[in-house]
Amino acid sequence: MLQIAANDTNGPDGGSKILSVVGALDTTESTATFQQQLTQLAKNPLFVGIRLGDLGSIFNPGMPSTFANLQPNVVPNLKMMASLGLQIDANGVPGAVLAQIGQATGISIVMDPFCVGRATPSRRRMRGMRICRAAAAYPGLHIKVSDVETLSEAGVGGYSFGPSQFQPIADATQYFPVMDFLWSLFGFRRLLWGSNWPVCRYGGTLTDPVDFEINVWESFLSQQLQGRDEVMYKNALRVYGPGSYLLACNRGYRTAMRLHGLLSDEKPHAHAWRFCSIIPVAK
Repeated sequence: MLQIAANDTNGPDGGSKILSVVGALDTTESTATFQQQLTQLAKNPLFVGIRLGDLGSIFNPGMPSTFANLQPNVVPNLKMMASLGLQIDANGVPGAVLAQIGQATGISIVMDPFCVGRATPSRRRMRGMRICRAAAAYPGLHIKVSDVETLSEAGVGGYSFGPSQFQPIADATQYFPVMDFLWSLFGFRRLLWGSNWPVCRYGGTLTDPVDFEINVWESFLSQQLQGRDEVMYKNALRVYGPGSYLLACNRGYRTAMRLHGLLSDEKPHAHAWRFCSIIPVAK
């Protein structure tokens, strides 16, 4: 991925439109092995961090997923990353544990994706809210507000869809209660818009889940006095890279940008979003 990013010339200015790459390293490795691997990757300025837990559990086998049960090398290795200014994306790690990891290491964290569950009141929703509140205790933790269409899954047929696609509720206001909760808890400087494409399950291969998720959040953000640009792209630029802004773009780049992980419109900015492990933005 780093080679693809370095060699990319599909940006509007002929340079790369891939801002940075989030990779994968095993944080349970010995500190010596981890340092060797990390040093090699960190030489490349496009490498900004890793997905935590993608290469296996970070917890002691057979033990509850708590901070006290982290495998012994996890915290020292994450401290090493923090000292280099790197970050972690976390998916499936409890919010309370992430907050404690952040407090122990000082590392920047992106929690991925929504932690609130589906749109109808339920024990699952309450559990998700508790996870969010626990995670929010660490000010260096951001949350990626992607996969928004799943918030209406219960409202259109229950939880029977599994990994299959379905047609979500189109009325953006139906999603506002969850958005209000996240807005109040994290503030606009800690929310990062994302599409979760191609994992998103908006119904049918001929539909546009990216546009759907943009429209829902744009509708909510239009009701706020500030924070629209931060949520939609500035926070991602701050967390994932040096901050290259797209000053001009036209619809001609739309298809290529979608394929490479960047969706732009005709406004003087870019939506920076995550395509698999690549965080792109046009320079």
